[in-house]
Formats: sequence, structure tokens, C-alpha cells
Amino acid sequence: MISDTYVITSVRETDKSVTVEIVTPDGDVKRMRLTLKIWETLGLSRADVISKEVYEKTAEYSERCEAVTKALRILSDGMYSIRALSEKLTRSGFSKEASEAAVALALKRGLIDELSQAEAIAERQVTKLHRGRTRVIHELTSKGYPADIAKRAADGVPFSAYDEALELSLMKKCHAAVPEDKTERDKLVASLVRLGFSAGEIIKKMNKKT
Repeated sequence: MISDTYVITSVRETDKSVTVEIVTPDGDVKRMRLTLKIWETLGLSRADVISKEVYEKTAEYSERCEAVTKALRILSDGMYSIRALSEKLTRSGFSKEASEAAVALALKRGLIDELSQAEAIAERQVTKLHRGRTRVIHELTSKGYPADIAKRAADGVPFSAYDEALELSLMKKCHAAVPEDKTERDKLVASLVRLGFSAGEIIKKMNKKT
């Protein structure tokens, strides 16, 4: 085999993709999957001898194709922010460029809507897990949602929902009776602050119970 040349030894087409096998100068067989559109753009066929440059470009397209497939599989299992999806793809071994291309396609197809997703998560955090605004924002940003979107989603939850969440959390922690001892009251306030409620609203709620 001529040095630095690559040979396409197999081409298998389906309705949506093409699987290609290429023998490298070292004799290794590399299998790559491409979309039909990309394959047609490359203008290659079985038995073609290609340069290293064409091989690397084909490998780049193949990685992007695999990254898209992986991204679609990930998104089918749940909601992901742009950052979270990109990080998950890179942890799976894809390059930054391939990961970004896959995320861009997911956005184009409407598979990621960060604000709508953040709003759904915020509502669950408050109504199901009984957490306050600052904890909701923290949870959203930890999932990769931008700070401005996290704040908008948290502020979109009705005040009444936060008030009910605080009421339920307070009753759960003090078992229906708010303690009179200052030390115990301070501990109770601190525990509720960690759930995302402000000290002011906690104390106000506690005073109504005593």
C-alpha cells in the first residue's frame, strides 16, 4: 500500500446512513458512519484510494454523526440544558466540535428549550420537593441552566406555591409545634434557609404559628 493513503474497502447503505470501512496505511480497518447527504457530498465510493486529509475529514463527519445519535438518545431519557448535554457528550469521548454540532442540531430541531425546561423543573422543586426560591435557582444552575433563565423560571412560580411549600416544610420539621426555645428556633430557621427560603419569610411564618 502506498504510504499515507487510505483505501475504502466497504460501503453499506441504508435509508438514512452509510457505513464505510477504510483500511489505513498501517493495515487497521476503521469503520465510520455518515449521513447519506454527507456521503454524497464527499463523492466517494468503494475501492477509492483517498488521502490522509480526506480520511480525516471523513472521520470528522463520522464523529459528528455519532455524536448526534448519542445526543438524541440522551435527550430521549430526560431534559438537559445546553451545557449539561454538551458536557455529557464530551465525557462520552466526543470532541468539543462534535459535541457542539450535536447540540446545535438538537436546538434546531426544538429538542432543547431551556426556559420551558427550567420552568418545569422549578415547579416540581417547589410543589413536590417544597423548596424555596434560592434553592430552586441553585438546582437549576447546577444542572447547567444559565443564571438568567434560572431566575426567570424561579420567579415564574406563584408566590402561593412558595408559601405552601414553606408551610409544609415548617410543619414537617417541627411536627406541628414551633419551638419556643431560641436555640431550637434558630436551628429551625437555619434548616429552612438551606431549603431556599429567606430568614424573613420563615420567621414571619413561625410567628403566625406561636
